[in-house]
Amino acid sequence: MVFKTCSVFCKVTKKQDLQIKCCIRFSHIHKFKKTLAVYILFSISKSFRCSTNNDMGLLIQQSSVRHVFVVLVILTLAVITLGTGFLRSIRPKSAQSQTILQNDLRDKLQTDFQPQIQPEIQQNSVILYNRIPKTGSTTLANIFNGLTTKNKFWAVNINSSYPSGSFGNAAVWPAGEQREFLINITTSKIYKKAIYHGHFGFISPERWQVPNANQITYINLIRNPLDRLLSYYYFVRNGDNFRKGLKRGHAADKRSINECVAETLGDTPEKKSNRKFNEDCSVKTIWKQVPMFCGQFTRCNDPSSREWAYNQAVQNLYKRYSVVGYTEKYFQFIELLEDTFPSFFWKQCRIHRR
Repeated sequence: MVFKTCSVFCKVTKKQDLQIKCCIRFSHIHKFKKTLAVYILFSISKSFRCSTNNDMGLLIQQSSVRHVFVVLVILTLAVITLGTGFLRSIRPKSAQSQTILQNDLRDKLQTDFQPQIQPEIQQNSVILYNRIPKTGSTTLANIFNGLTTKNKFWAVNINSSYPSGSFGNAAVWPAGEQREFLINITTSKIYKKAIYHGHFGFISPERWQVPNANQITYINLIRNPLDRLLSYYYFVRNGDNFRKGLKRGHAADKRSINECVAETLGDTPEKKSNRKFNEDCSVKTIWKQVPMFCGQFTRCNDPSSREWAYNQAVQNLYKRYSVVGYTEKYFQFIELLEDTFPSFFWKQCRIHRR
């Protein structure tokens, strides 16, 4: 608000009397352009004398304390009156306009005083680990379980279903179950931050046009094929320390892996009783890792399509897998997981060293 003096002049009506007539004009610098004029007429006793020679237009001399006090009180009341009139002049004319002004003021305050919050970088909320048997996957699953409470995520073990309806570790799922699974894990209200692991082939989110496909990433472990074959061969016969006492399906076969290879690929005649066990040391079992990356196609396990399956596996690895480790470099793999997914694997390297 700007107040501007129009004129201040003195007029002597009598020899010893003084009458001052002041005209004050003011205007608001914004959109409310109002012009108000207030005339203040007052008389000052003869003890006052006015000089018009001063450039300021008004010089008060020889005033008594009482008269000065009276003048100040009058001027203060005048200013209050002017201010009240101005506030009335800018008051909204309707309830609607008042509401608009209030909303504008609220928006202005929110814009000026609301703290600026930096956007948080969101990690992938869903990690899929399609475990390759005998690569150290059970150990890694136990690591998941040990971190769930500390780092606040879910570790979910997946048992897939066979086309016959029975449950187990089917690498290839029915088409309907693939899409339903991906939709469930990306829209779940409970398991928003989770690792899903199981022995299933790669499932492509793009193939099934899952809406929240960007929430999904894959991890995996691979192993030297011959070392993995050796571990698998004795596992299906003797089991492991994870589930002690569980009798394995091929426990009846007491042959060593060398004897199995000699019968399968060598000159040793194949015994009919061993025929159902010989796949455990075959080339098909060595090929087991590539189909897990290849995906949900029967061609991934077809010996005549291995070049296609390999190319498909490499494409999926580069496109969807964030981390792929090597069993022989297990500790480095854990370190890489911690660096890539700190909200899941924070401080795991320190625990692993112990």
